[in-house]
Amino acid sequence: MAINRLLKSLRHERRQIDRAIRVVAKLETPSACRDLISRYGEALAKHAETYSEAYDSQHLPATKAEIKAALRVSLDCTSDPELIRLLENGYLLLAMFQDGVGDKPISPPTPDLRELGHMSDGEVGALARRTVESGPLCRHWSSIVDKEMHELYAEVQAMRRGRKPE
Repeated sequence: MAINRLLKSLRHERRQIDRAIRVVAKLETPSACRDLISRYGEALAKHAETYSEAYDSQHLPATKAEIKAALRVSLDCTSDPELIRLLENGYLLLAMFQDGVGDKPISPPTPDLRELGHMSDGEVGALARRTVESGPLCRHWSSIVDKEMHELYAEVQAMRRGRKPE
């Protein structure tokens, strides 16, 4: 039940990020920023399905520094609290993209829980083995993503302080 709520929340968040990207495209920011944020949104939509995986940074349309710069410019161009929140979330999601992950995302194998009850004992056993075997690799990338997420969050906090009126 809690997993279904979480997945529903993540799908809602993706729709909100997509909305933010469409709104940002209309802002009076340099066209390169609009284009880059749009392409970053496409990368998120294509690759960031569960928000629990690590993806190779080769899937980004530009370097993280370039995407961060475009997001900062867009943040400076709006006072809409909802849009600010969505752009900040997009900033934080950059942590999911890491150099060296490879073509396949790194994530623990997670079945559709609705199908778990229909799996044979052998299929459940195989899933359990894959989960245990993937543990060290998942923990490695998870720690890298978590560390960068905290760094990005500190950057977002600093940007917020810079936007507050004196």
